[in-house]
Amino acid sequence: LDVTLDPEAGPFGPGSPVSADEATPTSLRCTIDPTEQAWACALMLGLAHVSWPMGGLLVHSCGLGRPGQGAVVALALSGGGKSTLNRLATSFDSLSDETLLLWPGEKPEVSATRIRSSSPREPQPLREPLRAFLLLEKSPSPSFERVSASRALQALAKQVYRLPPGLASPADVFRRAAAVVEQVPAYRFAFPKDPEDVADRLLNQLWASL
Repeated sequence: LDVTLDPEAGPFGPGSPVSADEATPTSLRCTIDPTEQAWACALMLGLAHVSWPMGGLLVHSCGLGRPGQGAVVALALSGGGKSTLNRLATSFDSLSDETLLLWPGEKPEVSATRIRSSSPREPQPLREPLRAFLLLEKSPSPSFERVSASRALQALAKQVYRLPPGLASPADVFRRAAAVVEQVPAYRFAFPKDPEDVADRLLNQLWASL
């Protein structure tokens, strides 16, 4: 199933076409407006509901990786460059330019989803070790630099999808996000849209340093 999500509409926030009427670890009942956008949101709500008891964390993010070698997760607000980087980093497989599943642990992992935004690249069904977080910036001067775990946690916390009441508290979600950040390095990653090969070359430089 391929699902395209309007990047301007959040899945569970104010104005969402999906509302969780009742949620527990074993059941979910929601109200859905009959629109394509609503079904995309409902799919993510279901994914969040299923993955949380399994230890996962659903995140608004972009994933790029190589089979058997790992993956990086790029974080930014809507319009911040996730889909652009996904489109430009052609030497890496796409895990999604919209939504990923993170799995905390001694060696955190990231799973692809079929949910995507505006990138034309089809997500590949990968689950890979998480090698780094990228905090995206659009800039004419390409560069990357290591950032603190606290800065990475702030960026990640803003992109974690809110869970329905009764499933997990904000504190529970924050602790799970922190458990991932503690194990994974994070980098500020600044890249231009043009020339188109710059972002891919920069990501390969960072990849080689991990």
